[in-house]
Amino acid sequence: MEGQNNAQNFKKEPKISVMLLTYNRAKLVPRAIKSVLSQTFKDFELVIVNNAAEDNTEEVIGPLLKDPRVVYKKLDKNIGPFGGINEILDMVSGRYIINMADDDELLPDALQTISENFDRLAPKGVKILWFDCIDAESGKYSGSGIRKEGYISYEDYLCNRFQGDYQVVMDRVGAIGNNRFDPNYWGGMTTVFNLMCHKNNKAYYIPKVIEKLYREHGESRISMPETSLLNHIPKIILTINSFLKKYGDETKKLCPKCYGQRLASLGFYQILNGDKKEGRNNILKSLGFHFSIIHFFVFIFSFIFNKKQIKIFYTIVLKIKKMTIFFYRLF
Repeated sequence: MEGQNNAQNFKKEPKISVMLLTYNRAKLVPRAIKSVLSQTFKDFELVIVNNAAEDNTEEVIGPLLKDPRVVYKKLDKNIGPFGGINEILDMVSGRYIINMADDDELLPDALQTISENFDRLAPKGVKILWFDCIDAESGKYSGSGIRKEGYISYEDYLCNRFQGDYQVVMDRVGAIGNNRFDPNYWGGMTTVFNLMCHKNNKAYYIPKVIEKLYREHGESRISMPETSLLNHIPKIILTINSFLKKYGDETKKLCPKCYGQRLASLGFYQILNGDKKEGRNNILKSLGFHFSIIHFFVFIFSFIFNKKQIKIFYTIVLKIKKMTIFFYRLF
């Protein structure tokens, strides 16, 4: 199936396109695919990009690819998560776009819910819909910050007034357009992309769960801290710098506390990267917008500990945080 793309089997312009990027998830991705193919709503396409998986993904999902609603492509080499999503964005043809992780599951009426609410709200100019997700293990909401149906402003998103995971569905032409991810960035690029799409577009929150998020299956949702964060520090610095360059002035004006937090994060990662002087300066600046005892001690410790020692401490903190979140979800 190398380089396969069976798009010719599917009609043009379905109402909804479901995006699914997968890599080495042979044991998990069939559940995600089946949850889409079993939807009560039928006018959709499922666009799957295999990011050069090295396991038996193709063997496992082969029978599922025969469904004419599936568009499938395997890449010759892994181009990273953001490069992979860009690949899918260039392939989709639906009016509305929903992106799901390859270890998650749509509820049976998810696409029906999306379709009905866009039918109701698109005439009012709404181009982006937000929905709830739940943690599959605990059954609790995965996001916090909004629960009441209504409009979501660009300022709400810029100022980080929501925490955790929501499912965001966008009008392909009206909201996404030519916006794409920068494959050189890491982590926070999702925020930058969503801000580009939310700028000058109406967004609306629907208090209904449409997706289950699976986090505990032998690995972290974003992989272990030492392999996901610590190995990508230069990209994280690049991402935060890009955000502050593009949105820093707006953030400073509308939500100085949020600006201070982002500036402190930049300084912290710069210290982890060995750029102590610049990192300390940014943390000091951040304290003027948002005083944090943690960031204050990071500033002090940067004079005492070397880069390796700080990284070890940071890894321990991340693991403690992960365990705390795990037990919180249980109880």
